[in-house]
Amino acid sequence: MSLAGDGSTHCGQSFFDLRVCICFCGRLLNLHLDAIPMFDHHTAGNIFNMLVMFFDVLYGKWHAKLIGMSSNAENTMIGYHTSLVIHMIVCADNPVLRIWCALHQIDLVIKSVAEELAEDEWIKFAWSFSIFLCA
Repeated sequence: MSLAGDGSTHCGQSFFDLRVCICFCGRLLNLHLDAIPMFDHHTAGNIFNMLVMFFDVLYGKWHAKLIGMSSNAENTMIGYHTSLVIHMIVCADNPVLRIWCALHQIDLVIKSVAEELAEDEWIKFAWSFSIFLCA
């Protein structure tokens, strides 16, 4: 299995969004596994502990199945010594392919540009408009 994770906030609540790519019956499946609520600081250690508890309950043999990890360029995710990716790689039984996700990079650039537009008014407008569309 290969993991991709990213933090997000919805209505003031932080979540860790987790996608998993697995091979099942000869088919490659890319699944949005869960959005885990985060009630603590977004440090690599806290996210790692949360994921370990989650995977230990979901599938205790995950250490032997982890072969890939995708992340963005946040220090919490890919820092050299104490990042989430490093923690996950250390506890995996196999060599893990680390991927610097292009989609995460594009998302970070878009967020950065959007935040600079109209002194954050664009984000407020886009959020309000999306709520209006959903209603």
